[in-house]
Amino acid sequence: MKNLIKCECANVTLEFIAVVVALMLPTMYIATNSIGVAQTYMAQQSAARAAARAYVTSSQTSHAQVRAKAVAQTILSDFKIPQREIRTIITCSNSSCLNAGAIVNVTVSRNYLIEFGFPFGNKKIQIVAKQSAMIN
Repeated sequence: MKNLIKCECANVTLEFIAVVVALMLPTMYIATNSIGVAQTYMAQQSAARAAARAYVTSSQTSHAQVRAKAVAQTILSDFKIPQREIRTIITCSNSSCLNAGAIVNVTVSRNYLIEFGFPFGNKKIQIVAKQSAMIN
């Protein structure tokens, strides 16, 4: 009877479940959200870089803005990022952007939804990628 009371056979299973729930689930949420944020930033950085290149290689100012935004949207769609979630802003240091020495700045931003799970809710963070290019 004394051995039956001291038996801790079920404690190993309970401890394992407690460790999985207490440590593994939060770790999984953090890893999943970190990968999503990193992927979004890399996509936006690629889009901003390509848009800046498209802008500075354009021959006319009127086509440069449209061309740069189209290039950015194409790259972001390759990463499966919806166009409605992205904001692309193109600015220039001079009034005439395609003159030599002008600097073109491309900013691509997105509000990214981080999912924390049921009890904690969700949070939106803004991810911004910038790229500058000088016209030769």
